[in-house]
Amino acid sequence: MLFAIDIDGVLANSYQAFMNYYNKDLGLGLTVDIIAQCADYEQLFALPQVQSYPSYRQNVYESHQRARVIPEIYLDCVAFPASQEGVRLLTTHGRIGYYTVRAPHLHDVTAQWLSSQHFPLADVTCCKNILRKYAALY
Repeated sequence: MLFAIDIDGVLANSYQAFMNYYNKDLGLGLTVDIIAQCADYEQLFALPQVQSYPSYRQNVYESHQRARVIPEIYLDCVAFPASQEGVRLLTTHGRIGYYTVRAPHLHDVTAQWLSSQHFPLADVTCCKNILRKYAALY
């Protein structure tokens, strides 16, 4: 049996890394503590500092598009607690593979991050979008 494992939001707390980027890129002026209190994008976008930013939805979207291709953002992600142990447990029940929606040029960065966070070695598949990710799984 193959266990197809997603990375962002499952193994990696990519939310924090992206939120830090938005803050810097857009000059939102949020403190590290405020960002750390946001568990997801919804909480970040609800902050008054973000809501009052001119055309915040469009600007955050554009910032996200820029961020998606920056390798350092992915290297700055922190693994969720016990995620490595969960993946190791899956390896006792079958094969694993990592499937993620990331630009293909981020393949080596993704593999490097998985290794640095002590996840079990397995194939990494980077897909341009969610539809291609689904197709790769079939």
